[in-house]
Amino acid sequence: MTWTSGQRDPEIRTRIDCRDRTAREALATILPICLEAHVRGRRPVVVVHNLELLPDSVTRLLKGLERLAHELDARIVLEDSSGLADAFRAALYGGRAGA
Repeated sequence: MTWTSGQRDPEIRTRIDCRDRTAREALATILPICLEAHVRGRRPVVVVHNLELLPDSVTRLLKGLERLAHELDARIVLEDSSGLADAFRAALYGGRAGA
């Protein structure tokens, strides 16, 4: 990715659709992209879609994503209209979903 000025974009973005994937499969798809970004000195940005259609443990996936965010400085964007991500954040931060 490049900016119009010719500078390299500091982020590597990827999107993951949770539909018909287990938490493990989703994380296995994302991990190599995050590692590659880390090796290149760029920040991985993961956009997660269809969290409510994950036929597996949403908590397992969200905990794995939280680990990626912490260990590889990944930015995780949850496009979730179901409220699952907000409930996870509220449980994680003791009711302070915006924390």
